[in-house]
Amino acid sequence: GKPIFSEPPESLEQHIARYRSRRRVINDEERVARYLKYIGYYRFSGYCRSYQESGDPGHTFLKGTTFQNILDLYIFDRKLRLHVMDALERMEVEIRTVISDHMSLKYGSQWYVDYQHFQRPKKNFNHLQFINIVKKETGYSGNGGGPDFCRRYFGKYCEPLLPPSWMVAEVLPIGAWSRIYSNLTKTEDRKAISNAFNVRYGAFGSWIY
Repeated sequence: GKPIFSEPPESLEQHIARYRSRRRVINDEERVARYLKYIGYYRFSGYCRSYQESGDPGHTFLKGTTFQNILDLYIFDRKLRLHVMDALERMEVEIRTVISDHMSLKYGSQWYVDYQHFQRPKKNFNHLQFINIVKKETGYSGNGGGPDFCRRYFGKYCEPLLPPSWMVAEVLPIGAWSRIYSNLTKTEDRKAISNAFNVRYGAFGSWIY
């Protein structure tokens, strides 16, 4: 019962003509074409909505709207996302480093291999599946995957089978570390980790998530 998608691709000239028909002020057509060529008409359209008549099926722009108005919004959003991603990247590195260092110093470099460090049973954490993820991300299978430092480990050592925690910390995504923290067996470990960030341990798990 669904219709078939049949919209044909359009040229930059057609996109600009559509903008003009919707009452948008374009003073420099060459400049608009240059931006649309590298940003993309579809992506840029998402920023147009704030400048269009509410509820208008024809997507008519508010009177006096210029291309620069929308471009400024796009640039602001891009800069904001860069700032946010910079902060998130720092936090991700700090979180996985603190968890790995605390658990390694207390229980040894292979602490994550021992299922007793994790609560059982937990619907959102299966230790065997977790170890399989570690094997995949480190390239344990020997199929050429994994980063260089893990391949060097597997090429040099026969035991332990998996790399130390600080190497694993470099390959597991933040989602995995969120589940690791929330499912640590001992409250004292979760408290010690959360204290490094001045956050109550009861809230730290959801905060990472």
